[in-house]
Amino acid sequence: VKNEDWDLLEELTFENPIVDEPLALDELAILLAKSLDVRSHNPSSVLTDEEMAPYARRVLSNEHLNWLLAATALLVRSRLEIKGKKTLERAMGQIQSLLDERNVPPPPDALARLDRVFSVAFPPWWDLQRELGAVFLKLGLSRAALDMYEPLEMWDEIVSCYVSIGSARRAEIIVR
Repeated sequence: VKNEDWDLLEELTFENPIVDEPLALDELAILLAKSLDVRSHNPSSVLTDEEMAPYARRVLSNEHLNWLLAATALLVRSRLEIKGKKTLERAMGQIQSLLDERNVPPPPDALARLDRVFSVAFPPWWDLQRELGAVFLKLGLSRAALDMYEPLEMWDEIVSCYVSIGSARRAEIIVR
C-alpha cells in the first residue's frame, strides 16, 4: 500500500546515495529473523520499533524478492506502523491486502510462494484477521471488527462488539 501522506517520507534519501547490493533470499530471511529477535529480546517501546524497522526496510528494498519474504516484511512494517498516528491507515490497508490475497486463486507457481516457508514467521490468515479485528476495535470501528471476528467464531470479542454498537440484546443471545 502506497504512502499517501505528503509530510511523511517513504524512505530516507541522502545526498550521496548508498548503493546496496542485492541480498540472497537466505540473507533476507536472516534479516527478518533478526528483526523478530530484536522484538522478543527487548521491551515493547518506540526504540525497539525503530531498531526493527531498518530490517524490514532493507528486505523490501531488495530487487529479487520471494512472495513470502515480501509478505512477511510488509507485515512486520505494518505492525510497526499501526502504532503511529500518520501511518495507521496504511498499516491497516496493508494487513487487509495481505488478507485479501488469501482469496486470490493460487497462481500457477503456488509452490514458489511456499519457498522458505520455514524460514520466516508468517502467521496463518486467521491470526491476521484477528489482529486486524483488534485494531478495528481499538479504533472504535466495532462493526468492522465484528465482520472480522464472526467468521472466526471469537465469541468474547463478538459480544464486546455487539455491546459497543448498542446491541446488548444480541450480545445476550450469544452469551446464552
